[in-house]
Amino acid sequence: SASSSTSAQRSTSATGKGPARLLRSVRETRFRREIDMSKDPKMYSFKAPEYEVEFIFDPRYASPHIQDRIGSDGYGMTDARYLDTSDPSVRMLRKVVTLTRDEILMLGKRDR
Repeated sequence: SASSSTSAQRSTSATGKGPARLLRSVRETRFRREIDMSKDPKMYSFKAPEYEVEFIFDPRYASPHIQDRIGSDGYGMTDARYLDTSDPSVRMLRKVVTLTRDEILMLGKRDR
């Protein structure tokens, strides 16, 4: 993931029942790669009332031109809200968002 300003996009399946895809991989503040979660409802059953979604930017996996700016261990990252220094070998950006089952399935909302 990128920064906290990145907005996630979700859509419903063709039947309108449940999420059609989970989007990942950010580029230019937009998600580009998709996983169609409606193809495997046994794996993605969403039975629990709440889920935690974790967004992490680990500079060790960033492209070299990004590492040139922030360092391969993230020493150049200073975001006060999302900086995670729990691993002494790297500084990462981390944000955890709690979503309800209804939010994930977009119950009661129309697809835009």
